[in-house]
Amino acid sequence: MDIQFTGRKIPMADGGLMFEALVDGKSVICSISMDALKDHFGIVEDVATNSSPFDRGQTKIYAAAERLIRAGVSPVFVTSEDIH
Repeated sequence: MDIQFTGRKIPMADGGLMFEALVDGKSVICSISMDALKDHFGIVEDVATNSSPFDRGQTKIYAAAERLIRAGVSPVFVTSEDIH
């Protein structure tokens, strides 16, 4: 299974984010909860580095999403418990 993340992010009304993965060439929309972002990466943008919570946690977020995809979970919704 080939999984690539496109870098495309879409803010959700509840403060979470949707992001796109390509799984064997097909688009899969993933999301992460606002609580997961806040719990692990802070909720505000870091003005000094111009990085968002998602940017700061991108490696861990993508790893969690990849584990869920490989486990066959659908929809792919990353929560605090999924981030290691």
